[in-house]
Amino acid sequence: MISGQKSDSRLWLESWPNRLTPLVDVICIPGAGAGTFAYRSWQRKLPGYCAMHVCQLPGRENRIDEPVVDSLEDAVDQICSAYLEQKSDQRPLILFGHSMGGVMAFELARKLQGMDCGPVAIILSASTPPRPSANKAKLSDEALKQMLVAYDSGNSSVVKNDELFASLAPVLQGDFQLLRGHVVVEESKLTCAEVHLLSGESDPVVSNESVARWKQHFGCSVSQQEFSGGHQFPFQESESDVIGLLTDVVRRVVGSRVS
Repeated sequence: MISGQKSDSRLWLESWPNRLTPLVDVICIPGAGAGTFAYRSWQRKLPGYCAMHVCQLPGRENRIDEPVVDSLEDAVDQICSAYLEQKSDQRPLILFGHSMGGVMAFELARKLQGMDCGPVAIILSASTPPRPSANKAKLSDEALKQMLVAYDSGNSSVVKNDELFASLAPVLQGDFQLLRGHVVVEESKLTCAEVHLLSGESDPVVSNESVARWKQHFGCSVSQQEFSGGHQFPFQESESDVIGLLTDVVRRVVGSRVS
């Protein structure tokens, strides 16, 4: 369950204004510790007819005073409710999930597929399906700092600042525990018109081989591609290439609906 009272479901999915009449919904889900800011620059780089929605978990940015989530399943339920409240039957859905967000995107896709409104395409970036772990103990501060730097070398300034690290640690700890407590169950496989698995060639946390483990959970053709950069490659070294891939998917999806 989610600690404390459940928030308004609309807070879980921030929808950004469109430049043109929306023809497709794109839901982006950030990685551990991150919020909507990670995707802010993407909006102006994607086609103007994309209705872009970004997941915002409690404990960060505009929800910083809310208690963190302790169940990935409950978080997905909230995101699903938020999407259904504003869903247009005329618009197809594309999901993009990075790192922990990839696991959430997959579970959201499976939940929506069970409601006959699943996505037509899903992109999982620097993500791997969690495996059962007997060790559920929280990470020590030192282990958490090492993980932060591994995810992004730019976080070295964060771990050296005791006050800043202390303010971020609860959210990061909660997100990592969220993943460690979740298992992608072996049931009916997910099918989409397009599935793309992305990895960073110098990612020290999630290898290309571990990203490939998602293939066993899909019952359709899966494309896998490696990009230049580390764990944050979609927002740093290879941002333009990843946005280009997503744009190509968007255009194919919209084109198939128009033709």
